[in-house]
Amino acid sequence: MPGKSYMLKNLLTLVICCSLLGCRIEVNVGLGVYDDGDFRFINNTDLTMTFFIKNTLQSGNVFDSDYEIVTVNPQRLSNDVRYRWLKENAVNQIASQDTNSRMIGQSLTASLRDKEDYWVVSWLLNQSNYRLSLFSRRQNDTAGEFQVRIFANQTLQIDLNDPSTASLVAEAGLVTPFYSIAQCDDLTVGDIAVDLCQAGEIGRSYLVIVDANGQVVIARE
Repeated sequence: MPGKSYMLKNLLTLVICCSLLGCRIEVNVGLGVYDDGDFRFINNTDLTMTFFIKNTLQSGNVFDSDYEIVTVNPQRLSNDVRYRWLKENAVNQIASQDTNSRMIGQSLTASLRDKEDYWVVSWLLNQSNYRLSLFSRRQNDTAGEFQVRIFANQTLQIDLNDPSTASLVAEAGLVTPFYSIAQCDDLTVGDIAVDLCQAGEIGRSYLVIVDANGQVVIARE
């Protein structure tokens, strides 16, 4: 008689719902009562990356094709992925792997919270060390200004065009608190000027992913 972990591996299902607004991928683990959350995957590396999620009740390796969720090109982000896991076990393994050679892989294990939404970021430390980070998505929309959190691949000075904020820094691999920004061009991270109007709308909140080579990804929280 197969055990629960064997059966769960074969009960992972993917449903892709498409509309004029894009595609949402829904991933279910097993049969039963679910908790769930929306995920967006950001690839802030120089390689195309495939992302995976495996509940720890499931058998096999997280990099098995059974657990593949989405593939993301360099400096891009995915659509929303609704991931549902069995309420009895919130512990999940999340991973990224370079799509072409399958030689570079990173993973982490986290206990997920029901109805919590998450960012998963694949990024480069010192241009050679591939890392993976998971943190919660937040919204802090405020009329008349941008609200911005920053995630950088190395420690970089933050300039908000305000002398009182001269000591702000983004530490490598850690997301900052929200900062209020009045104008599109008021944000500089390291030597990189970030134009929020390229992808943003005043009154909204954003995650800004910056690497020291000048690559920037701006994503709605």
